[in-house]
Amino acid sequence: MTDQPDEPDQPERSAVPAAPGCSTAPGCSAVPDASAVPAEGAVVFDHLRAEDGEHVGYLEIADDGGFIPYDLLRRRRGDAMELDEAEAVLDEIGLRMLAEDWLLREDAPEAVGEGPARAGEPAPDAPTWTRVRIREIGRDRVVVGRAMGSTSAHVAKTIDLAGSIEVPLPTDRLRPADG
Repeated sequence: MTDQPDEPDQPERSAVPAAPGCSTAPGCSAVPDASAVPAEGAVVFDHLRAEDGEHVGYLEIADDGGFIPYDLLRRRRGDAMELDEAEAVLDEIGLRMLAEDWLLREDAPEAVGEGPARAGEPAPDAPTWTRVRIREIGRDRVVVGRAMGSTSAHVAKTIDLAGSIEVPLPTDRLRPADG
C-alpha cells in the first residue's frame, strides 16, 4: 500500500490513511475521533494503571456523571461509561501505541510548477502519509520520527532521516498504520 518501492533508504508513504483501529475493551468507539476533545472547563484527570502506576490516558467526567476515556494521544476512546469500564478501556490500550507504526499526514508544499500530476501519483496539493514511530509523548505534544520500511521493527525504534517532528495534541494528523 505504498506509493514508493520498498527501498532501504526511503520512508514508507501512503496516499490514503489506514482506518483507525479500536480496542476490544467494553465501550470503545469503533473509530476514535481526534476532534472529540474535552469541552472547555471539563474536569479531566490522569488515569494511572493500577498494576504498575504507568500513565496510560485521561478520563473526563461527563455531565451525566459517567467517564469518557481518552488515550495518550488525546483521542476519545468511548462514550460516557462507568469508571471501572473507562479504566478497563485505557488499561487495555496501555502503552502499546509506543511500539506501533503510525501514519503522519504531511500536507503537500505549494506546487512549484503547473500541469497535471504524473500517472499514479497523488495530486500535487494532496497530503501524503508518512510512516513514523512515536519517540516521545507528553500532555500537549507527541514527537515522532520517520520509520524505515519493513526493517523498522527489527533494526531500531526509529531511524532519523530528517529529524524529529513535533505534533501538538490533540491532532488529526496521526493514524495507526495497521488498522
